[in-house]
Amino acid sequence: MFALPCILKRNPMLLGYYRLLMGISEKQFYTSATGLSVFKALEHDGKMDESAEEELGNLCCAINDTMSQLLKGIDRSNLVQDLAELPLMTLGVYGDGVWRNIIGAQAALHVFETIKQIVKSFHVELVTDEEKCLKFKNRAGDLYRVVPSFDPDISIFLEGEPEEKLLCIEIKGGQDVANVHNRAGEAEKAHLKASRAGWCEKWTVIYFVGLQQEQVDSLFTESPSTDMWFDINEVIVQSGETYDSFKNELALRFGLMLDT
Repeated sequence: MFALPCILKRNPMLLGYYRLLMGISEKQFYTSATGLSVFKALEHDGKMDESAEEELGNLCCAINDTMSQLLKGIDRSNLVQDLAELPLMTLGVYGDGVWRNIIGAQAALHVFETIKQIVKSFHVELVTDEEKCLKFKNRAGDLYRVVPSFDPDISIFLEGEPEEKLLCIEIKGGQDVANVHNRAGEAEKAHLKASRAGWCEKWTVIYFVGLQQEQVDSLFTESPSTDMWFDINEVIVQSGETYDSFKNELALRFGLMLDT
C-alpha cells in the first residue's frame, strides 16, 4: 500500500500501480502543474534518471500521505482483507481510461468514414479501400494514403519519393462541455509533437455543441498550432457549415476540385 524508494528503484514501473491505486489518470498525474512529469519514464520505460532519483523520496512521501488518508477512511480493521482488495481499487481509473480511449477510437473511425465518403464522391481511382486504410489517385496521378492511427488520430500522406506528411487530424470525441478546454490543450500538445515530426498541416475536430461563441473563440487561442477547426458532430453526420468547409478543404488538399 505504501511506496518505498528502495522498491521503486528495483522496479520503477510499479509507480503505475500506485498512481492507479490513488485513482489518478496519467494525464492528470504527469503534468508540469503537478511537477511529476519527471517520473513518467518510470512507469512507461522502467527507467529512472538522476533528477527523478533525487526527488524519489519526496514522491514517496506524497504518495504515502494520500495512502494514509485512504487507510484512515476505511471504517473497518481487517487489514488482511483490505490488502487483498487493494488491486480492485486500481480498476476504476484504469476502466475510465480504457473507456475514454474507446470513445476516441470510435470518433476517429467515424471521421475516417466521412473522409472516405468525401473522396469517393469525386469518383477517384481507388487503390486500397479497407477498414483502416484508404489509398487513391486523383486525375493528376498523385497517390494519397489516409489511415486512422493513434498519434495522430488520422494521418494523410502524399506518397512518393520522399513521402510527404501532408495533413494530420486530431479528434476529440468527448462531449462534456466542462472538459472542452482540457481537450483543446491535449490537441495543442499533439500538434506541437506533430510539428516536430514534420507534418505540414494540423487540424482539430472537436465538439462545439453546447458551447457559447466566446467559448469557441477561446479554444482557438488554447491551440494556436491548430490550422483549422471543425465540429465533430457535423463532420460525422456529414451536414452543416463546418462539414462543408471540411469537405472543401480536403478536396483542395487532395487536388480533387477539378474532378467535379
